[in-house]
Amino acid sequence: MQALDIEATKKSIETLKGILETEFEALKNQEITRFEQLQEPKNSILEKLAKSNIFEDLGFEANQSAGYDSSSKSLDILNSSLKKCKDLQTRNEVLIRHKLIAIRETIESFAIPSNPLSDTYDKIGNISKSPTKRPRNF
Repeated sequence: MQALDIEATKKSIETLKGILETEFEALKNQEITRFEQLQEPKNSILEKLAKSNIFEDLGFEANQSAGYDSSSKSLDILNSSLKKCKDLQTRNEVLIRHKLIAIRETIESFAIPSNPLSDTYDKIGNISKSPTKRPRNF
């Protein structure tokens, strides 16, 4: 395993952390354009990490060794960094979910509910029967 690959992966993960932090700030400030601009670099880093075999290679080397060697240590560091990224992504998802709920509730508050007490008149001028029943106390 080359130390260059490990360092490049660490750098990619650090870049991903920065993107996730910036994404959170954009979401908090409702900067949707900025948020959308961050999706492409974030997805390219995730794709790069998914295609990389560094985690499998380090895991294989760590299993082959008798003790806690540099491969095990590198694997632990990378996994710890990725877990932080996962936590940041989860935080961003929760924020998005809360904002969507708030938007839905706002939209629902503008909707005009059907009034069961409203009466309509037919062509002759008589009150027509409403399909909904009135409360008994009226």
